[in-house]
Amino acid sequence: MNKEAFKIDIKDIEECRKEVKVEVPQQEVSAAYDKSVAMVRQQVNLPGFRQGKAPKSLVIKRFGKELEDQVRQDIFRAVMESIFEDEDNAPVSQPEVEQGEISAKSDFEITLKFDVSPKFELPEYKSLGLTVEEFKADDKEIEAELAQVKERFGKLEVVERAAAEDDFVKCTFSGEIKDNKEEIPESANGILSGEDRWIPLKETSLLPDALKNLDGKKAGDEVSWTATFAEDHPVDFLKGKEVEYKCSVNEVHGRVIPELDDELAKQAGAESVEDLKAKTVEGLEAKFNAEKLNENKEAALEKLLEGFECTLPPTVLENEIHRMMHTLKHEKNIEHDCNDHADHEHTEDCGHSDEDKAQEAELKKEAEEKAQKELKTRFLLSKIAKEEEVKVEEYELQYQIYMMAQQYNVDPKVFTEQLTKNGSINEFKEQILIDKALAKVVELSTSKDK
Repeated sequence: MNKEAFKIDIKDIEECRKEVKVEVPQQEVSAAYDKSVAMVRQQVNLPGFRQGKAPKSLVIKRFGKELEDQVRQDIFRAVMESIFEDEDNAPVSQPEVEQGEISAKSDFEITLKFDVSPKFELPEYKSLGLTVEEFKADDKEIEAELAQVKERFGKLEVVERAAAEDDFVKCTFSGEIKDNKEEIPESANGILSGEDRWIPLKETSLLPDALKNLDGKKAGDEVSWTATFAEDHPVDFLKGKEVEYKCSVNEVHGRVIPELDDELAKQAGAESVEDLKAKTVEGLEAKFNAEKLNENKEAALEKLLEGFECTLPPTVLENEIHRMMHTLKHEKNIEHDCNDHADHEHTEDCGHSDEDKAQEAELKKEAEEKAQKELKTRFLLSKIAKEEEVKVEEYELQYQIYMMAQQYNVDPKVFTEQLTKNGSINEFKEQILIDKALAKVVELSTSKDK
């Protein structure tokens, strides 16, 4: 298709919004029909004709609607390519399309309206005066990390000491329900009596007050207490009932923490204790640097947005406010009911009180502020990314998809297919680009503070 034959008129209907009128000459429309007819001829069999030999008129009569749809798609694609060769015309919103009738015997007209990116000068972003401290290993932090390693490899063993919280007590117990005249169901038997049973000393124990009454007891001790079952106990029969418990402590199992030696270090993935300490320091340094980077990202973004103004694309802004409203309502556990749109106006038919309306107005104001900040950040950092030639490599995209899939416990391949299917893959990639651009700003603006 000869795109140079198109008559294109582009004008600004408001800042960050354009209207494009395109007239496609009859010759180009006819050529698009011929191409579609030839394609259909090769794909279908019509009675009485060899494949690919059916008359054009018969193909058009039989597949007129399908041909028309295909021609519209081909022309629309060519129009988009022709318009968007100029980066200033690249849409940031879904184009609104008005199309005339299409026929191989006449010109075809199409009108598009869409938002474009705002134009602005980049603020100074290479000397924001950020600093970062040099990492210095702290002995207390190192010891705390090594203590966690030892804790991770601790084992439950019989201990001679008194029981304490998080221990397990092996005991024989029986419980008698006060003033009970009902038949005790099977589901309650295991909670009312048991022999050589392990009872965890936790607040969440199925035996009410087990932690309070068994804490401090040793093997051979006898203990009794009155327990009142909560109204939300998982066994309905026991809810609210008082039970007299008698319990004999047989054994106490506690967590025994091993000594830190080379054998334990190997279990933790190191070669030796010294290697484990070195890896621990490396981990602490990586954590320190990540925290400082995030702090500087926040500081950099705040400095970048300070005093920065640009006109935001109207449709994009409206959609972002609408999205932000739903997000805020979800976060604040507010019902959506009639408020399907950010610009919804309450009427008497809504049935909302003045308090509800005030809350809605406050929520909308917050949504507008957050939406404006979000879009300013996106456009500003996207332009910086272009200026600094920051790009998202395929492996970076795949890594972030993998990490997100792990977070949601979804197969990475399935997660990728979902992102592609709902059109979110480009948004996902854009968010990675924004984050990389912000990290680049931090890198350019940070000096080491020794």
